Amino acid sequence: MAKNSSSVNVEVVEDAERIAALVEESQTKLVIIDVHATWCGPCEALKPTLNKIALDYTQSKERITFASCAIDKFGSQLQETLPSETNLSLEKNGCLPIMLVYRFGSCIGTLVGVDGPALQGLVEINIPQAVSAAE
Repeated sequence: MAKNSSSVNVEVVEDAERIAALVEESQTKLVIIDVHATWCGPCEALKPTLNKIALDYTQSKERITFASCAIDKFGSQLQETLPSETNLSLEKNGCLPIMLVYRFGSCIGTLVGVDGPALQGLVEINIPQAVSAAE
């Protein structure tokens, strides 16, 4: 079987309405959002992990959405989507990457720092089933 050789497509979120749309999209897909400081930029260290995830799963484009957004623009809006029991504050984070993982309209996982294996584990457990060609 030929593997997809293209790199992962990470959508850059430009407006607040898209955050709500991504959370809604998580009803049917796994949504992974890289939250970063504008001056620091998206996490390049996790790019190989995102590429691996995109290549390892069949129909990954139909099953996973990868997005990236600036914490200084959308931090307060994203903070509202986090579970109330989380102690993660998106207010002041410095340059540590934060990955937010959404499924079924809720944030089901947060990762702070570069932890590819943990991100892969969250994907493995939560990715929706691939749709078979017969359906």
